[in-house]
Amino acid sequence: MQKFKKLYEIQHCYICHAPLTAKNYTIDHEPPRGRVGVSAQLPCCAKCNHDKGMLTADEYAIYKVFNAVRCGNKNPEYIEFLQQIISTLKQRRR
Repeated sequence: MQKFKKLYEIQHCYICHAPLTAKNYTIDHEPPRGRVGVSAQLPCCAKCNHDKGMLTADEYAIYKVFNAVRCGNKNPEYIEFLQQIISTLKQRRR
């Protein structure tokens, strides 16, 4: 019970860092419960928790950056991030 109380003392979403309120406070499981038996419980805003769905936090971060670039955001840091991911995936295939 002490562990559960400490979880509610955290005031920001672990994904987007938005302030958490009684209306938007949810508990996210990392990795998602459907993908592994035991998972950590983390405070998350309802929007991030819903959008993340069955993705891990890393997969969700990649998805958000890819989607931003696909929609026209040409932030050099986003492009470099995606290039690093692609390079890593190519190396794993070898």
